[in-house]
Amino acid sequence: MASGPAQHPAVKEHYEAYPYPAEGWINFDPNRRGMINYHGGRGRNRPVPPDARILVAGCGTREAVQWALSFPEARVTGIDLSENSIRLTEGFARQLGVENLQTQALDILAVGSLEGGPFDLISSYGVLHHMKNPSAGLRELKGVLAEGGLMHLMVYNTSNRRWFQIIQSMVNDLCEDHQNVNERFEVAGRLVRDLAGSEDHSLQSIARDAVSLLDENPPHFMDTYAHPQECSYDVAGLMAWLDGAGLRFAGWINPWMWNIERVLRDPWLIERYATRPHAARDHLIDHTRQPLFEFYAEAADLPAWEDPHAEPGGEAFWNLVPLPLKFGGHEVVEGRLTGNKVLCRPQSQLLQPTEPGGAPVARVWVDERHDFASHPIILDLLEGVDGQRTMAQISRDVCQAKGIAPQDVREAMEKMWRGLLDEAHCIDVDPERCG
Repeated sequence: MASGPAQHPAVKEHYEAYPYPAEGWINFDPNRRGMINYHGGRGRNRPVPPDARILVAGCGTREAVQWALSFPEARVTGIDLSENSIRLTEGFARQLGVENLQTQALDILAVGSLEGGPFDLISSYGVLHHMKNPSAGLRELKGVLAEGGLMHLMVYNTSNRRWFQIIQSMVNDLCEDHQNVNERFEVAGRLVRDLAGSEDHSLQSIARDAVSLLDENPPHFMDTYAHPQECSYDVAGLMAWLDGAGLRFAGWINPWMWNIERVLRDPWLIERYATRPHAARDHLIDHTRQPLFEFYAEAADLPAWEDPHAEPGGEAFWNLVPLPLKFGGHEVVEGRLTGNKVLCRPQSQLLQPTEPGGAPVARVWVDERHDFASHPIILDLLEGVDGQRTMAQISRDVCQAKGIAPQDVREAMEKMWRGLLDEAHCIDVDPERCG
């Protein structure tokens, strides 16, 4: 159901013509709430409840369905500018038997008129940076956030988006009508093909990537290289943006991306890094790894119970109960469900290669790009994950079976557990189930 005229007509026209995403997977993750409560620092107070009221602001074609599948006891509301995206969302929900989702075609600036709030959790992933005034949109969302609620956000990082925004700027320069989505598609397609075939410039590599995406997935190409409206942030700008809306940063959604040991190897540099303010640390990662800014935020006037950059420590960490991570997805191709359903990343899909000529190394399968290498005992720890015992209990039992003194490997085991939670994503936790 539509509610009033969109206040972002160019963006609306863009997604009516190229609803996004058109391909990929509608994921379901029964442990998502536990991981949000862990990484969002909600374990010891204000956890997201099972029956949460969830708002997906800018839900695209499938984001709201994913939240509804992952939070079966919750009441999920999805809004989007694009009526076409809402129709696709509703169609997916019907086909998958989703009954805890309501949708509405609505601009974020009109979210105050929405029924069903205030909301315990608000997710706006890759949306606010496409508004003319992202600050106004963020303030509107904060206005419907329940007391003690959590926001789950992603906005573009300037370092990450630099080359894409150069192509977008060139498309703007070549268009007579920036809001005409058909003109933008023709201009952008011709531009990247021409740039990909010439050599006397700095854009050939990015243009070749763009051509591949154009041929494989036009909606994704348009969203990446020819969007009519976007902005981006650096770390300092991100924090100031949150502060201006009465919010504060509450932790990174993808903490493994912010691990300095993936970038630096020199112990002297790592030690120096550890002494720097958090803003300086994040700035270093921003420029080297250039991650999208995926993060949690909460009302600034709530009492903070710990540093959002700090990892849970001491016995509180060891008392976490790890859960086997198993989530799945329904395949979507060209905006349609194919009927294929898979279970992704089950704990049983672990590989145990040995490096030629070297000491045994345990590798945990994550996906085609990442694996987590560490002490061989890691596989024994994973095999002990049963959803009942704490990390301390599993570690104790594994050490006893191996004839190892726990105190001799405690530091190594803690690093392994943290890596599995923050990087490999082979286990989950629900802090409410932990001692």
